[in-house]
Amino acid sequence: MLLDNCPYTVLVTGGAGYIGSHTVLALLEAGHEVVVLDNLCNASRESLRRVERLTERTLTFIEGDIRDRGLLDQLFREHAVGAVVHFAGLKAVGESVQQPLAYYEQQRRRHPGALPGHAGGRSHAAGLQLLGHGVW
Repeated sequence: MLLDNCPYTVLVTGGAGYIGSHTVLALLEAGHEVVVLDNLCNASRESLRRVERLTERTLTFIEGDIRDRGLLDQLFREHAVGAVVHFAGLKAVGESVQQPLAYYEQQRRRHPGALPGHAGGRSHAAGLQLLGHGVW
């Protein structure tokens, strides 16, 4: 796995959704500490409860939006995040066709380059890996 021997916590944005929760499951099974940041706009906390039951491990769940700079600053101060898997974003096809500019703005503002200490996908923090939504 890409994060083998990673001594840091893995942040999974959008981690309560279908793909995110399966990623969280795999990370916990591989022995990683995981923090999930999700605003639950199209996901449920129940998926993470199930992951905890399946793995018999706990994760840290923070309900919030990736666009909330203060929340992200606090999260990075409180957790030794060494890798980020980014799944946060809107995903309703019909709605995106009806409101393409709104979706564009939402997805652009949720780009992982907006993470604190992160500029254009390159970290100012030593060793921070950014994974998910392609290679950034």
